Formats: sequence, C-alpha cells, structure tokens
Amino acid sequence: GQTYTVNVPGQDTVTFTLKNSAKPGLRIIKYDRQTHETLPDITFKIYKDNQLIGTYETDRLGEILLTDLEPGTYRVEEVESDDGHVLDIIPQEIELTEGCGILELVFFNDKKPGLHLIKIDSSDPSKVIPNVVFEIKGYGTPFGPKEFTTDENGMIDLSKLEPGTYVVTEKKANGYVIDDAQRI
Repeated sequence: GQTYTVNVPGQDTVTFTLKNSAKPGLRIIKYDRQTHETLPDITFKIYKDNQLIGTYETDRLGEILLTDLEPGTYRVEEVESDDGHVLDIIPQEIELTEGCGILELVFFNDKKPGLHLIKIDSSDPSKVIPNVVFEIKGYGTPFGPKEFTTDENGMIDLSKLEPGTYVVTEKKANGYVIDDAQRI
C-alpha cells in the first residue's frame, strides 16, 4: 500500500479516506453437458499471463473459486476428467481487471459413449450366452487389445470407453461355433 503524510494543524480533525480497488476473482464451474449436474474432482491447470499458478480440483459442488487474484489474462485448461466423462481439451481464457468482481468460466463434459456387447444364440435370440471371450482393440486409439468375457446375462459392459473406433473379435465361443466376423 501507499504511505501518506498528513500535517494536522492545531486541534483540527482531518479525515483521510483510502480506497482500494477490490482484487478480482475467478469461479470455474464444471457441468455434465447432458444432465447439467456439476462434476466434482475434475483437475484444471490455471495460468496467469502464460505462467502456471497452480493445479486445482473442482469441489463437491463442481467449482473452483479463486479470490484476491492479480489483474491479468488467465487461461484455464482441464487436464484430468473422471472415468465417466470425456476430457474437455479446449482451454478458456479470461481477462481479469481491478474491480471486475468474480467472473465465471463454465466447462461442459460429455459422457463417454461406451459399448454394450450382448452375445445371443442365433437360432433363439431370446437366449443369451455367458462366458464367451471377445478381444476388443482400439483402431487408431491406444486401447487394447484386451480380452473380455460375457457375464451371466451374455453381456460385456464397456460403458466408459473413450470415443473412437474399436474392432471386436470373438475368440472363444463356449460350445458354439465362433462368429469370425470382425465388428467395427
């Protein structure tokens, strides 16, 4: 702060008022794009004038609140999502100035599209087949190859796969003829 020298003559009372401009703040809010529910535990890196000031996680209300910031240009990047949502790779920038109050940046995440695979008897589609082994490999993505086995409902639940193309190959058919077609 600044120091002011005031001469007070005699017994006069002198009133001196110092006004400080309030430092700005930033609120980051993270939502699921479809449900508009807020998302906790999403990790962001925050930069001021291209200098990293820290890594922060959204709280249980899906928010990060920073107060008493210095004016400048702030860039916010999502660096880690939860296992059910796709990472939002597009950073956002905002200019904070003295006296602007608390400004907000809102980020939306899409749910991972996922894959449900159900193995049925071709002669009786109402009959599901458990314990069938499939190999699933990402095509142009780093996923797999990994083997998965159908459960008692004849199903493999891969509801949290990243978006992309996957090749599904049946490996072991548990008493049935293997369906040797690859599915993409």
